[in-house]
Amino acid sequence: MHHLLLKRNEQRGVHLNEQRVWMRSGLRLANLLATLGTIIVVSYLVIGWASDTPNGLGYGWVITAIALGLVMGIAVYAGIRLLTEARQRVLATMALSNLQRRKRNTALVIVGLLVGSAIITSSLVVGDSLDATLQAEYAESLDEVDIVIRGTDNLGMPVWWNQTRAENMVDTLYNESDIDAVSLGIGIGIGLKSEVHRTVEAGAHLLAMDADYQQQGSWNPFGGEGGLHYSEIKDGSAYLSQKGADKMHLVVGDSVEVSWTEMSMLGRINRETTNLTIQAIVPTKASGFVAGGDVAIYTTLSQAQEILGRHGEVNRITISAKGGVLDAQDAEKRVMPIINATLDEAIIGVDAGLEITTVPEDFSIGVQRIEGEGILSGDEVISLRENISSTSPDAMVAELLMSPILLISHEEVNLSGLISAEISAIDSDAVADWYATPAGLSVQKRDTSQWFSWIPKEGESKAILSVQSVAEGAALSLYADGVRLSVLDEDEPSRDITMPEGSGELVDLVVDDGGLGFALRIGEDSAELLFGDSYREGAIVWDSATLNLSSFSEDIEDGGLAMDGDELYLRLEGAFTSSTCVISLEEINSEINSCNWNIDPP
Repeated sequence: MHHLLLKRNEQRGVHLNEQRVWMRSGLRLANLLATLGTIIVVSYLVIGWASDTPNGLGYGWVITAIALGLVMGIAVYAGIRLLTEARQRVLATMALSNLQRRKRNTALVIVGLLVGSAIITSSLVVGDSLDATLQAEYAESLDEVDIVIRGTDNLGMPVWWNQTRAENMVDTLYNESDIDAVSLGIGIGIGLKSEVHRTVEAGAHLLAMDADYQQQGSWNPFGGEGGLHYSEIKDGSAYLSQKGADKMHLVVGDSVEVSWTEMSMLGRINRETTNLTIQAIVPTKASGFVAGGDVAIYTTLSQAQEILGRHGEVNRITISAKGGVLDAQDAEKRVMPIINATLDEAIIGVDAGLEITTVPEDFSIGVQRIEGEGILSGDEVISLRENISSTSPDAMVAELLMSPILLISHEEVNLSGLISAEISAIDSDAVADWYATPAGLSVQKRDTSQWFSWIPKEGESKAILSVQSVAEGAALSLYADGVRLSVLDEDEPSRDITMPEGSGELVDLVVDDGGLGFALRIGEDSAELLFGDSYREGAIVWDSATLNLSSFSEDIEDGGLAMDGDELYLRLEGAFTSSTCVISLEEINSEINSCNWNIDPP
């Protein structure tokens, strides 16, 4: 029995002849070669297609091509085995039968695969969308701009630099082999307003670059090849970004009001305006500006300097490193030390808002800040101390905090010329500084530092609401009951302006360049515009015009005046709304009583 069992086992053994062994080995080799060929062909096709796209072949496309090739290779490998091997076909049949028997498990697996695939796909889509957004927002708008040199002071205002020294630095950098192009210009935040379309954009930007430098090197025109250049911008005109045109509903030929903020050395904030005509609408691409995808206008450097009153000054230098838009990082790393060294050699103290004073007889120097808050930062003090210690180890260093004193008092007695610790307004001329305070008018002569003061009569409001210098050593000061002309010349007396009779209180005062003064008087149910000569010899008498308030549905509580060229802006405020109208100075007389009032936006 034992002998027969061995015989059966021997008979059940599977013996393959040599030909079938070689056939199976050949099929496996062919399967592997087909799989490898599929991976190579699919990856090659995807990489070739990606190379022809506008953004070119990147690291992400290479990974995608290899992954897609592997997926297709696995599919080809499994398909060939299914066709050539009986065992694989049997396993496939068993798997299909198992899916039909266990429908609940099958459904759960399919749903899990779908959810997982959806999560992975959505992640890839979000990543691609974010990449495309960043590409459009920065890479597309900046184009060849790789490095930007600019700065802001402690108050957030731009740091201005002498244009001649900036041009010398630009010419030096052009000699570097890792730099394709260099340019300079002005970039500031502005506000835009369209009277025609009644649209406003408070967070707009202005970029003005030098037209000659923009024609050199690798700089591209707006929109890329065939686009517009800075040199084509006409005087009084500007290019507008596509985002600005869409948001403010502007078209070529429209006029737009440009406004910006300036801060004087005395800390006064002024809002300046000008009007520009839209010459063309330019795309975001190659705008050379990180805010190119936002609301922005572009003009030439010379025109911007004229508008801003910044002749011979710039606040922005742009540099293009060797290479394309996305592959200039190596050149940037090589050139940054050179740029820093060149900037250190070109910049001087005044460019950084610092002033160097010397006392030759004491062999001493002083470093002080003359811009912004007038205070050196902690890092600047540490840097100065380290530099002095390394160059002159035995030098004595003293750190002082200096500040102008506006009021000194002892036991409630004012010891200084400023009659109040609070200041409502300040104006200056070559002779004196004028201070409007709640307690009266204070004046300090510049040559002698001598203080003078004037307080309204007993029974009248003491608060000076506004002060306007009208000549060297002469100023108008407004208080609730009148306007005072103060003159520092001993041969000419100071005097009150004679006002027409009327009810209410004066609330604002402005003076134009032609020597006319305007005041606004508001009563319980009336508003008057008072006007006349701001300064002349002898008595000064002003006239008045009553404003028509029939269009107002609520009581007037306050108001204001502003000058813009040859136009006077009047603003009246109620409890919940305010309205503004514009009157030409040529039309102002005692008979004018109408004004086209427009309700201000909330």
